[in-house]
Parts: sequence; structure tokens; C-alpha cells
Amino acid sequence: MEVTPSTRRVSPIAVECLVYLAFGMPVAMLGVAWPTLRDDLGRADGDLGVLVLAYGLGRLVTSASSGPLLARVRFGVASAVTLVGLALSGVWVATSPSWVALVAAVAVVGILSGVLDSLGARFLAVSGSVRRAGLAAGSYGVGATIGPVVIALTDSVAVGYLTGALVALLAASMVVAPGIDWPAGLDSPPAVTRPTSGEPMGLDDLLRTPAVLVSLGLFAAFVSVEVTAGGWLATVLEDARGVSGRLAGLSVGGFWAGITVGRLLLGRFDLPDRALLVGVVVMSTCFAALAFVPDGLILPVAVLAGLAVAPQFPTLLAHTGTRVGEALAGRVSGYQLIAANLAATGLAALTGVIVAATGPAAPLVVLIAVSLTGGVLLLVAPRLRPVHP
Repeated sequence: MEVTPSTRRVSPIAVECLVYLAFGMPVAMLGVAWPTLRDDLGRADGDLGVLVLAYGLGRLVTSASSGPLLARVRFGVASAVTLVGLALSGVWVATSPSWVALVAAVAVVGILSGVLDSLGARFLAVSGSVRRAGLAAGSYGVGATIGPVVIALTDSVAVGYLTGALVALLAASMVVAPGIDWPAGLDSPPAVTRPTSGEPMGLDDLLRTPAVLVSLGLFAAFVSVEVTAGGWLATVLEDARGVSGRLAGLSVGGFWAGITVGRLLLGRFDLPDRALLVGVVVMSTCFAALAFVPDGLILPVAVLAGLAVAPQFPTLLAHTGTRVGEALAGRVSGYQLIAANLAATGLAALTGVIVAATGPAAPLVVLIAVSLTGGVLLLVAPRLRPVHP
């Protein structure tokens, strides 16, 4: 039968990839935009930690918002409204006339990004596909790559954030298009009960489950590495290494490009845990190397670090059910984001304090320590039993 426009179906993962691209742009641009914003507003290097804290707290507040939202509105509507708000908040960041206004604008970006992240995690956990998780997370990396590169090439924070606003509006128009075949169970996850009594599992029960705790720790570690590297590498390179703003911006873009390529490759391969452990070794080595390699190697090393970080988040997200039990996957996905955002927020803010106390090279030490912690948790996770109702 011939497919007419009225019966044509739209791939949900294609739409969700555009959403991830849109909300990947603002936070990635923040680190590259910071030297300009810092000078314009007369702030110190360590004040970037305040912005990252504002963003992270905003994102933390909405990290598990998908359940309450989807109990009231459809997935597409919730996503579209949030994307429009993200576009407006990006314009706010680009035009903030004062430090207080900038902090408020970044906090709003965080709140809206948390909603989109929660909705996206719900979609990916329900689908249970590493391929989809890799494509979606890779698309986030595309946005995170485009933003810093636009700022680096145009030397304009305003152009970067206005470009991000246009992409968010495009995604908003697509997510409510007719004919999107969203997966079953997206709006109403099944209830989970205790295996022994059949009673519903509460948050206290989840937090006493070793497999869940380690799963939360994995997300806390690797998302912290991703956010801290993306936010602080430009400052490290410009102020500790003394490279140009353009090379620093392109190197941050290269880091996100490495993440993007690595995650798009996950659309073809389901990587085993040992590959994630290899990634830990490579990322730790790259962060150490950025302290001393010649300027000509900074960009390639940043790209390689991104490639090593790439598989962690999507593979861990898609394998949530394997680690904690299939019945818990949808619910735990939200708590994983809370743990990730709480840890990333705290670490990025703490890094600002450490920079103020010790100097701009400190983020590299922080990144190495947290990467190795994630590696230890990767070794522990397969030894724990998942929960089966």
C-alpha cells in the first residue's frame, strides 16, 4: 500500500536525537564563553564554579521530573514547551547585563535542561537499546561540539547562544509533529514491588540495594568527568598553559567532538564492560597529558579524551536493567540522573574553590581522580545481584 503523508510514521529516535542536540549546546558553550564573560563582567577565574553550580542545581531540581510531567501531559508537548523555554533562556544568557542576571539565566538553562534530560532518559531506559542510547547521547555531543566551535570561529558569545536558540526552536517544532511512534510504556511505567513481600519498593528500599547504589555511583562519577572537563578545560588551557582563546575553544569543541563520534559508533556496537575500563585508562592518561604536551598536540589529546569518555553514559544507561533489574530500570533512570547532576554540580563548584586556592591547572587532577573512582565502580558492578520482583 502506498504511504501517504497522513499515514507516514516518524522515527522517535530521530526526533529525540534533535532534542539532545539542542540541549547539548548551551552548557558546552559556557566554558568557552567564560573568559569573555569573565572579562566583560569583571569576575575572577574561580567564579565559573558559581555558574556551573547554578546550572547544576537547576538541573538537579528537575532531574526526576519526567514522571510527574508525563502524568499530566504528553511526552511531545512537555518536550516542546521546555525547548521553547530553553531557546529563550539562551537569548537571556547572551544578553545578560550583569553578573546576577547571568547567574539567574544559567540556572534557568539548568532547570530546563534537567527536564529534557529526564524525559530523554525515560525514553532511552524504556527502549532498552544501546543503539538508541548511543545515537541520542552522540547527538548531545554534536550540539556540544557545534556550540563551542561557533563561538571560537566567530569570537562571539552572542552568536553562539543565538544559534543554540534557533536549534532549540527547530527541535520544538519537530517533537510535536504528527505520526511519531513513541515506545509503549513511556507515559506509565509499571509499579515495582519488594521480591519477598510483594509490597511496593520505596526510595529507602532502593537506596539500601547495593546494585542500585553502585549504579548511582557510576553515573555520578562519569557525568562529573564529562561536565567538569567540558566546563574547565578552556580555563586550564588558557590560564595554566597560556594557549590562545581560539585553540582553547577548538580543543573544548574537539573534546565534545570525540564524545560525539564515540557515541555515534555505539549505534553499531554494544560494548562490554572491559571496553569501559579501557576508556577509564585512556581518559585518565589524556587528562594528565594535557598538562605538558606541546601546543600542537593539545587538540588531538582533547579529542582522544572525548572518545574515551564517550561510551560510559549511553552504555551504562542502556544497561540499567541488567545492573539493577528490568522492573527497576525506568524508575532508577531518574535517580541515576539525580545522582549524576548532584555529583557533577558539587564537583564543578568544588573545582572552582580548588582553582581559587591552588591555580588553574587543578581541574586536571580532579578529573584523573574521579575517572579512576569510576573505574573501581565498574569493577564492582558485575559482582552485585540485580533485583527481581
